[in-house]
Amino acid sequence: MNPVYDFNGQVALVTGASSGMGLATARAFAEAGAAVVLAAHGEDTLHAATEDLRSQGHEVLGIVCDVADEDQVAEMVDRAVATFGRLDMAFNNAGIQAPPVDAADETAEQFDRINGVNLRGVWASMKDELRHMRDHGSGAIVNCSSLGGLVGLPGRAAYHASKHGVIGLTRSAALEYAPRGIRINAICPGTFETPMVTDMIANGELDLEQAIAIQPIGRLGRADEIASVVLWQPRIQLRRRHRHPRGRWLHRPMTSPPRPTASRRAPTTPGVQRAQRAQRARPLAWAAALVMLIGLTAADRAPTTTPRREPARHPRNGIDRPPVVEHDRFDTDFDDPQHRRPGRCSGGHDDPIQPR
Repeated sequence: MNPVYDFNGQVALVTGASSGMGLATARAFAEAGAAVVLAAHGEDTLHAATEDLRSQGHEVLGIVCDVADEDQVAEMVDRAVATFGRLDMAFNNAGIQAPPVDAADETAEQFDRINGVNLRGVWASMKDELRHMRDHGSGAIVNCSSLGGLVGLPGRAAYHASKHGVIGLTRSAALEYAPRGIRINAICPGTFETPMVTDMIANGELDLEQAIAIQPIGRLGRADEIASVVLWQPRIQLRRRHRHPRGRWLHRPMTSPPRPTASRRAPTTPGVQRAQRAQRARPLAWAAALVMLIGLTAADRAPTTTPRREPARHPRNGIDRPPVVEHDRFDTDFDDPQHRRPGRCSGGHDDPIQPR
């Protein structure tokens, strides 16, 4: 059972939203109460998806956009903000696939086309989304990579290169914008029931039985399952809380305007403060680890012999006590009384060790 989210008053943007995982995510955002902007390259399928959601009473906007064109992407984001007044969440999902080909035979045109949509499209979308989100000091972006962004596969060099690039792009941007209150993540789907996978099966590029056999759950993934993962990412935005000076917790709705600041920095929220403290503490953590490593190294090089202890003075009467001499019990021949060695008994006196 999927959790239920309340995104009323929020605005979500989904690229590649005319079918598959993009459409399932757009529908999930709309059912959670968000105003949704659907962007896709195919005009007919986009119009059908938009009208279907609008007929169900959802607030949606369809925009035809080729994410490989940076100008179209900027216009798409600007139109979304102009229509709904803000942008809180984005799912950069648009992507394409190409028939498998030997790496030595792949053309530059195919390489550029795949990376233009899968990598450059994510870069352009995220760039313009951040341009609006940083003014509010909050937001959540999810980029769609792939299992191909984590592993390699023969015949898919260009596709896997683009998906690896999405992960690197996401990691760098996430570190840059986390202190500003904007969270950026990437998901890496495997083989799912989408029109792209259906075309691959129809063209003989993918064997369905083999694809199912390698799935731990024994089936292909569903698009609505990816939608649940995407909606889980921005959920923390709904839980932002600000502490009252007298110690009480106040909940500030996301629909309220950002707090005024003396500089152009994003508003400082408790989450931002924690991220800033963690960033400042990182060098101290490295220094502590280095000191610990030096200490362990010094301990390894220390002499193994124990220095001779001097006689201890009794704390009450000042009488010197002889040093305690420890012996190995197992080195004592208990059968021969002449070879019994003196040792310390439980009473603290130097008596012969008796066998137990």
